[in-house]
Amino acid sequence: MAFSCSTFVFFLCFFSFAQAVDKLGVDRVGLADTVGVATPFQVYDTVKAVRDILKPTTGIEFHTHDDTGCCIANAYVALEAGATHIDTCVLGIGEVTFSLFSFSFSW
Repeated sequence: MAFSCSTFVFFLCFFSFAQAVDKLGVDRVGLADTVGVATPFQVYDTVKAVRDILKPTTGIEFHTHDDTGCCIANAYVALEAGATHIDTCVLGIGEVTFSLFSFSFSW
């Protein structure tokens, strides 16, 4: 699910999809702020809503970008809301330039 696609219908479809694949036994589902526009409040509310519909053993992966300067805050609140995995990169070597640096988050 991408935060840039934030229509109500899209969220309903994603939640239905997440529940369906959870019942099939996936290890984890992924949430992504692919263009770096999500706020910490949006991330927390969305990850929490997904956590509430999944089995406790199903992981949630969160992927973020720092285009608006919220990358570390978004990763932190994602963990607080129930995410189990955070995508990071090492020294800027990752998918794009604005990925979450591992050393920034390890403090």
